[in-house]
Amino acid sequence: MKKVLIDTDIIIDYLRTNKGILVDLLALNAKGKIEILISVITVLEITAGITGSKDEKYINSLFEYSNIIPINYEIASFAGKNKQNIKGPIYLADYLIAMSAIYTKSYLATRNNKHFSTIPDLKLLSDN
Repeated sequence: MKKVLIDTDIIIDYLRTNKGILVDLLALNAKGKIEILISVITVLEITAGITGSKDEKYINSLFEYSNIIPINYEIASFAGKNKQNIKGPIYLADYLIAMSAIYTKSYLATRNNKHFSTIPDLKLLSDN
């Protein structure tokens, strides 16, 4: 089964528009065609930005429904060893999300392909 790690911007897009790729990914997950993963970094970023109780209920449900990937020793060590392979600047949060995707052998669903373009071996969902 294909694993898809959802970037923060995919969730934000849904919260702003009530549409987007998140709807399709959730449908595929419900049919057992993919497994949705979410980095604990995304949990932090989304939780920090929640403004309404409706959004909070939806987000809590999404997080309970998904496999949350922690930044544990293994992922931190993997990310540290791979940092030297990165050309150009990248935000730490984006880097950890990308490394979580690579470590878990997942595709990354993001709207910001440019943010992740310097990371070798990262499989973007749009590449598939």
